[in-house]
Amino acid sequence: MYNDTLNRVISVFRKILENDSIEITKDSNMMSDLEFSSLDVILVITEIENEFGVEIPDEYIIGIVTVGDVVDVVEKLI
Repeated sequence: MYNDTLNRVISVFRKILENDSIEITKDSNMMSDLEFSSLDVILVITEIENEFGVEIPDEYIIGIVTVGDVVDVVEKLI
């Protein structure tokens, strides 16, 4: 299940990045590796919530730094 969630999360990131040449892994840092702004982070959280039908509580959002962190949060909520 983790790999399926990871692949779906990466697809959301790819859609927001609109750049297929950037490598996205579970260890990718949203700010430094993917160069996301704080607005991009909010957008990705919203898209993840829509993709998985979950609501990510603020206390989880604070700890999200990497793509893997997003996957871990989603896994807790589904």
